Amino acid sequence: MPSTNITRRPANLSPIEAAGITLTALTALQGLEQSNLEEGQSIFVYGAGTTVGHWVVQLAKLKGARVVVAASGKRRDTLIALGADEVGFWFPPH
Repeated sequence: MPSTNITRRPANLSPIEAAGITLTALTALQGLEQSNLEEGQSIFVYGAGTTVGHWVVQLAKLKGARVVVAASGKRRDTLIALGADEVGFWFPPH
């Protein structure tokens, strides 16, 4: 494996937590690759407040996409900071 594919684990994360981050990022990346998303296109991310959703938002923005998301209202500021262009809200059933 090339050394450019390796990074140090942050000291504040356990090995299990660090592995979880890479798994969620890989899941998001594979989904975007399957979607054939291209620069200038729009994508709607339902459940963008999840760990995989956070990665989808960021990776889609890196591809130059317009990102519209649905998540609970308490996650709005985080999703905007991650790159979401528009945030719609959904409310889980009671």
